[in-house]
Amino acid sequence: MNTTDWTAWEIDNAGRRVDPRTGAAYSIGPGAIIHKGARIGEGATVCDNADVYDGAIVDRGAFIGKGAYVGAGACIGDGATVCDNAAVDPGATVGEVARIGAWAQIYAGAKVYMGASIGKGARIGAGATVGYRVSVQEREFIRPGAYVI
Repeated sequence: MNTTDWTAWEIDNAGRRVDPRTGAAYSIGPGAIIHKGARIGEGATVCDNADVYDGAIVDRGAFIGKGAYVGAGACIGDGATVCDNAAVDPGATVGEVARIGAWAQIYAGAKVYMGASIGKGARIGAGATVGYRVSVQEREFIRPGAYVI
C-alpha cells in the first residue's frame, strides 16, 4: 500500500496528527489519503476523502476540502484553500492565500499566484499562469500556457 503508516504517528493534546519527521501538527479527515513523500504543514487541514500524492506539499494553514485531489509534486501555499472536489494536478502551484473553488481543475504545471481566486468549476490549462490577486469566474476556462495578469 502506498499510504503513510499511521501507526508511526502521534496524536497531540488537540487530537491532531503529528508528523514525527517534522513535528508538524495538522488535521486529517476520515478516508483522506496522504501518500508517502507528501509533506503537510503545521495547522493544515486535509478533509474527508481527499487525496494528497507523493512529493506534494501542503503548507502551513492550508485547507484541502472533501474529495479534493493534490497531485504528485504539486504545491499548495500557506493559508491557501482548495475547496471540495477540486483538483490540483501534478506539478501545479497554488500560491499563498489563493482560493480554488469547488470542482475547479488546475492542470499540470499551472501556477496560481498569491491571493488569486479561481471560481467554482473553472479550469486553468496546463502551464497557464494566473497572476497575483486575479479572479477567474465560475466555469471559466483559461487556455494552456496563457498568462492572466
